[in-house]
Amino acid sequence: MNVEAPFWLFLCRQPPYGSAWAGACMEFLMTAAAFDRRVVLAFAGDGVHHLRAGQDATGLGLKDLSRALPALELYEVKDVVAEAAALRARGIGEDNMVIPAQAVETNALAELMRRADQVFVF
Repeated sequence: MNVEAPFWLFLCRQPPYGSAWAGACMEFLMTAAAFDRRVVLAFAGDGVHHLRAGQDATGLGLKDLSRALPALELYEVKDVVAEAAALRARGIGEDNMVIPAQAVETNALAELMRRADQVFVF
């Protein structure tokens, strides 16, 4: 992925439910984007579950955070990537994602992190 600097990278490694990290990531990212900061949203490990379509958190009494992902377009967040190995391991593909995400190999994700002005890990 060729993202021009400067940009901030938000890396979501936590699953969608079970902690406040996922919600904090989305809030911080959308705030940064609202102030015209170029951002890249990356999912790795269990964080790729955010991309899975058809989630229903009502039984858990929680908000369905995947519903916020389509709103990224309103904030002009165009760069969304996901760790390819994590997607494969969890059976997530283009056909069952809430929003499109470019699958990148782990070394490409590491390169994005190296090039970012700031990296925020959630």
